[in-house]
Amino acid sequence: MKASVFVCASALLFASWLGITYLREVPPKDYPNLGKGSVPVSAKKEAAPAKEPLISLESPEVTDVAQGR
Repeated sequence: MKASVFVCASALLFASWLGITYLREVPPKDYPNLGKGSVPVSAKKEAAPAKEPLISLESPEVTDVAQGR
């Protein structure tokens, strides 16, 4: 089998499969059920509060350094 025939046949098969799955309606009962263990552990944690920056660009020390004092 030549490579071009294999590539064309594979592309045709893949395109037809995508077309069929795009047009087919899936009933809700066929979707997987999300149970108790389906939520990742990272989603259960509360987000940590944002920390204050160590240096603010508006502080007098920074403006003095920027002005060469």
